[in-house]
Amino acid sequence: MLDGVRVYPALSLAESHSTLHVGEQLGRRLLFIQADDGSLVARLLLDADDLTRWRGQVDGVSTFSEFLGLGSRIPTRKDIQGVEYDWLAVDSEGVVGILSTAGGGLVPDAVLQNIDAFEPAIDTVLALPACTSADCTKELSADLTNTWRLVAERGLFAFDSDYCGGPYERIATPHNPVMLEDLPESVREVVRKVVLRNVRFRTAKEITAAAITT
Repeated sequence: MLDGVRVYPALSLAESHSTLHVGEQLGRRLLFIQADDGSLVARLLLDADDLTRWRGQVDGVSTFSEFLGLGSRIPTRKDIQGVEYDWLAVDSEGVVGILSTAGGGLVPDAVLQNIDAFEPAIDTVLALPACTSADCTKELSADLTNTWRLVAERGLFAFDSDYCGGPYERIATPHNPVMLEDLPESVREVVRKVVLRNVRFRTAKEITAAAITT
């Protein structure tokens, strides 16, 4: 379909009369949508900003659940398989992190039950002024938004999984992490829903499925 693209299992978007594919090309995650008439458009899917732009091109939908055609149904893990999704959590010390599924990372039930709450919360974080310097191991080209670095510069740790469902690996570290209590109330309200009691973002190099579900 595209030269050099390794394609993963497709997700049908019946209400949009199209099929969503996630693949890899030159080591980068790629989102592309094929319409029923066979036409194809493609774009790298690397962060929440890209996902937001894509949703605006699929029948004008505005929320993640609408994008997946869920209606009022709470999504399952299968529903979001293959789609990049970012969520927030607080650890055992009150430190906050963002975790990117890369289409395969495990998400807690609390995230599924509040699937449309996290993107607005992340947007609020990104709108805050940078408050610290940060280290980021995943660099993107200059024309792409590196959300992981941006949130780390606002005091959050950033972790990324992979399409096969591997552990979340830390890719961005703030030099001066913020505590949950330091964030706006609208963000705190969302983050409080996902507490990783067996995780310390400051020391965790990776976060396993067991740490998320216990």
